[in-house]
Amino acid sequence: AYFGSGVWGVEDASQKYFGKPASEVSLSEAAVLAGILKSPSYYNPIDNKEASIARRNTVLQLLADNAFIDQATADAEMAEDINVVSTYYANSSYNYPYYFDAVIDEAVNTYGLDEEDLLNRGYKIYTGLDQDYQLQMDNAYANAYLPTAEDGTLVQSASVAMEPATGDVLAVVGATKYEGFRTYNRATQMPMAPGSTIKPLSVYTPALEAGYEVDAEVMDDDSLTYGDDAYSVSNYDRNSLYDTLPMYQAIAESKNTSAVWLLDKLGIQRGISKLEDFGISIGEADENLGAIALGGMSKGVTPVQLASAYTTFVNEGVRTQARFITKIVDATGAVIVDNTKPKTNWVTTAAVAEEMTSMLMGVYADGGTGASAQPSNGMVIAGKTGTTELDRETGYIKSQWMVGYTPDLVVATWLGYDKTNEIYNLNNAGKTMANLYSAEMGALLSISPQTEFAVAAAEETYDSGIINGLKNGLDEFMNDMGSFGQSLGEGSKKLFDWANEAFGQ
Repeated sequence: AYFGSGVWGVEDASQKYFGKPASEVSLSEAAVLAGILKSPSYYNPIDNKEASIARRNTVLQLLADNAFIDQATADAEMAEDINVVSTYYANSSYNYPYYFDAVIDEAVNTYGLDEEDLLNRGYKIYTGLDQDYQLQMDNAYANAYLPTAEDGTLVQSASVAMEPATGDVLAVVGATKYEGFRTYNRATQMPMAPGSTIKPLSVYTPALEAGYEVDAEVMDDDSLTYGDDAYSVSNYDRNSLYDTLPMYQAIAESKNTSAVWLLDKLGIQRGISKLEDFGISIGEADENLGAIALGGMSKGVTPVQLASAYTTFVNEGVRTQARFITKIVDATGAVIVDNTKPKTNWVTTAAVAEEMTSMLMGVYADGGTGASAQPSNGMVIAGKTGTTELDRETGYIKSQWMVGYTPDLVVATWLGYDKTNEIYNLNNAGKTMANLYSAEMGALLSISPQTEFAVAAAEETYDSGIINGLKNGLDEFMNDMGSFGQSLGEGSKKLFDWANEAFGQ
């Protein structure tokens, strides 16, 4: 039974409220514990001492009225004060605490059920939890090196693993250190600016829908300005190395300049509308290029929302809504919540979803922004990385994101502090995020079905096409120039031989 203040069972409750084993509590203290059960959040002596005393007195009087104790004893016990002394160590007395908390939150906020009824009235709640995935995610965090700020504050993180076909949340971590029952779960309750993880949703999916090809040339020019306020943008490394580059390369290298240029061409409303299809609502304050193209949003998304959005690319253009709960049955056996059928909505065509996957496979490949976070088990994944800054002037890194997927699994992970300033930032975090995500994805994928993508990476497809085209062109040129080639000087002939050998491999 739940006794409030994040404790379960009479033994833990006795330690929490009175600092002693349940076998040593007084009659007055026992009446307090019994009284808590009617409404743990209201009648526990930490949150509401006066109500707890009143409820204790009711319990004592009931004992006297039913001849379990005499009235004199009841009166004497009622005269006692409640002295709260806690020796309880909150190490989570129930399994999978982040998941458990998220389930209760969904039952209360989505289905309108009362928390205390759920905990104490015999409900059975069926969920999408996969204990093996949860164990692997927990172990990845337990073994990760997580930095601290100058004052010793541990960096925060949250992660979610989702089954794209059903929307089942298979595993979740809501903080780097569990903080107690129903405390803040950053995976489900803390919307954060998504950074460049938004680009595939708001820019590149609409671009493909508008007729841009995967290898279309897009601008990489930080000298350009946009709109009446002359909005300008630079890349994360502050460099624009190309005048133009193929779209698949722009997304793999996360070019801010290209994303803003492309969205400006498409029109910002197209990006906003597509984000809504992906399940992400945009406030009026975020209706600008910086927010929509680069993810610098004032409200943002949770890891659960982001994972749900990325199921679209696995499911041939159909997004699956995330769910913790599949069914709730009450004490009589009646089904009061039936969420067994996945909730979905159409976002884009299967062809566009496949092309997006082909481009996003370049992110976690060599040369992509997520190259150092490739899964430790060696599997190929698609996805996107993201970084947010406090502002351009200070350059303080606010947060880092990684979202990746295979046909079997979508995993979205966030790293950062709840607030960002000169003390709380990720500027000295090094490869913390990459190492965490690599280990986490490797562990999760090692127990997944390990289904491979049916599409090749865009870089492989289009780069090999370029090389083959050059080779074929050179072969034709060499055939046409055969006799002339024989008459060339030795130096020129070596050049022809080298080129033929290079492109012949």
